[in-house]
Amino acid sequence: QSELQVLKMQLQPHFLFNTLNSIAALIHEDPAAAEDTITRLAEVFRYALRASDREHARLGDELEFVRSYLEIERTRLGTRLTLEEHIGPGLESARVPSLLLQPLVENAVRYAVAPRPEGGTVRLIARRDGARLVIEVEDDGPGFPAATSSANGFGLRAVRERLAIAGRPHALELLAHPGGGALARMTLPFEELSSTPPHHSTGEPS
Repeated sequence: QSELQVLKMQLQPHFLFNTLNSIAALIHEDPAAAEDTITRLAEVFRYALRASDREHARLGDELEFVRSYLEIERTRLGTRLTLEEHIGPGLESARVPSLLLQPLVENAVRYAVAPRPEGGTVRLIARRDGARLVIEVEDDGPGFPAATSSANGFGLRAVRERLAIAGRPHALELLAHPGGGALARMTLPFEELSSTPPHHSTGEPS
């Protein structure tokens, strides 16, 4: 529990720092867009603060959180950022570690979309495989070999350590496609959560 809390405390300032950099780039170029982004940022951190009080959340809520994060990034990247989703039916209530998906998405945006003039595509994939839930974040960028640091950055280290703390069958695989592109695959036990706790709750959902 102590290790998990330390990882969360490290991850949240990291995310805030990157998002504030995006806002700073907009202030002089497009003040209205900067203001809208600040509003989205407040919504994102409202969820992050609630989620940091519990170990798990619904996959549907985590996906909404990631979509809000990507809207912030799209303000900076425009049409260069494309999102595709392939979420299996009935998986919104799946139980997943809170705040675990966003670092993988952020990694894909940072290395596969932002540096390329043509931008790129981020794909969110979730499927059930028997008693396990498989979640994938895929991109069409240069892949890990062309950006080695992306495979060892803080966000991925935090995800890997959190899954290691949780124990098997929790796992993270990082794969590079031969023709370019990278895939981060998380394997989790499939369990369901019925609802999201209210804003004032600090306990874990039943």
